[in-house]
Amino acid sequence: MNNNGLLVSRLAEDEEIREIKRQMGLPIERAPTKYTSIGNLMAVNDNGAIISEVLPKQVVKLVADVLDVPVDITNIANYHQVGSMVLATNMGGVIHPRASEDEVERVHKILKVHVAPSTVNSGVPYVSSGIIANSKNAIVGTSTSGPELAMLSRILKV
Repeated sequence: MNNNGLLVSRLAEDEEIREIKRQMGLPIERAPTKYTSIGNLMAVNDNGAIISEVLPKQVVKLVADVLDVPVDITNIANYHQVGSMVLATNMGGVIHPRASEDEVERVHKILKVHVAPSTVNSGVPYVSSGIIANSKNAIVGTSTSGPELAMLSRILKV
């Protein structure tokens, strides 16, 4: 999801889609893929999208069309679950600590925000597993340490 639209799993019910569309007023589409946790396979903001190479080409087009952003297909730290490796808002991005400098730069270029490595929940490198954030605030897991919280706050500007 970004401020332009939403993509949901093929398992989303018609009633759920209608209610989300009513509440949000944004375009919403089902992602035509066998994968049901598509949030683990993409990281998006209003500037761009990083998506996994395991997603079919029709999903790449759908991401570009519905979210109205350029799309880059890549892996991060040798994982195809790029949505677990990167958390991005319109203010900043957090990336898996084993991401290479080239991967950090690639994510920065497509999402057009400062990107830096960090962990959550006292050392968990899968950053999206322990944080929910938007451009105004963030909620982190209760095991997130003080130094992690300081780093996340600085990177995401919250």
